Amino acid sequence: MVFKPTALVVRPQHEICWRGSVWIRGVFDGTHCIHLTAATGGTHLEQTESFSGLFVGRLTKDIIEETQRDFQAMNVAVKQRVEKKTP
Repeated sequence: MVFKPTALVVRPQHEICWRGSVWIRGVFDGTHCIHLTAATGGTHLEQTESFSGLFVGRLTKDIIEETQRDFQAMNVAVKQRVEKKTP
């Protein structure tokens, strides 16, 4: 899927949030955020996603499940990359 998201929040080293739309804004939108917080021995990464728009009730289940799988895969990849570079 290709879309052109709009940045909503950018706080370097802390948080980034963006909104993307499928088709036309307001039909099916997703707001995604990545939050970084200091943790003992490293950094805690948390991703959130919320959906809004006219078709949310009709399309949400499959898209949420696919999105969740994709973000879990991203989290695993980020973890592997960070741990590979850590002495």
